Amino acid sequence: MKRRDLLKLGAASGALVLASPVAANATPRWFSGDPADLANRAWLQVTENLLRGLPRSVVRQGRNGTSLMVSFQPQAQLNGVFCTKRTVDLREVAYYADQMPEFGVAAWVMRVRGEASQGFAQTAAEYGKNTLRTRTLSSVAAGQATLPADMPQGVTVRQVTGAQADIFRDIAVRATGVPAEYVRDLLAAKALDRTEARPYLVEVNGTPAAIGVGFRGADVVAPYYLFTAPEFSGRGLDRLVTGRILRDAFLAGARSAIATIEPGQEELLLSLGFRAVDVWTTAA
Repeated sequence: MKRRDLLKLGAASGALVLASPVAANATPRWFSGDPADLANRAWLQVTENLLRGLPRSVVRQGRNGTSLMVSFQPQAQLNGVFCTKRTVDLREVAYYADQMPEFGVAAWVMRVRGEASQGFAQTAAEYGKNTLRTRTLSSVAAGQATLPADMPQGVTVRQVTGAQADIFRDIAVRATGVPAEYVRDLLAAKALDRTEARPYLVEVNGTPAAIGVGFRGADVVAPYYLFTAPEFSGRGLDRLVTGRILRDAFLAGARSAIATIEPGQEELLLSLGFRAVDVWTTAA
């Protein structure tokens, strides 16, 4: 059974936004720079917040833009060495890659911005990471987001708490086909009740149909875990829950949103106003 990526963003996996009336291209207070730098910095902070909600996690950051992040979860993309600066310090990358065996995680990755250089590819290969893939990082400013205006009859989207954790895990498992243990910690009550998390439940005539969680960091928000129960697929519920995540974040003061574009998510993200700002290359 195919196991889909559990870190879906945006109108499908992980989006981020802006609130209050500010210029459409305003830059969050906590960081200044071009959109790509901003989006990478936002991703780093949001991911740190996500990891803090797990039973165990390790985050170590180097001086030159390299971070070691370990979630102790089975998803490889939640464990590894990640570079958030344009210029990659290969020595720093190797320094943190050397530390990965001490955590005992079976699957982990190495990631850089842009296309992989020959030096990075060779370094990754030394750690058995020979498969390279690229993903697009997108963002949208609050003033540029296109949010759903109408709610279909019988459909409601509401913010909930960790008390609905069982419902979240059930929908995630049925939507993706992954084993229950893949989402046990990610969608545990403790994780959903963290200050940085905002879980949302979509119901159709009172029946749980779709979920989404907005993770916040400073002036940004990233929608994650946008899953729809199979019997309700194709109704645009992922767009409705993502729109609600973004709208509430804007009103609360978020100023921009980010999302990685995973396969099958481009149409959703583009419809909400997200545009590509950077490319990531991951070695696995």
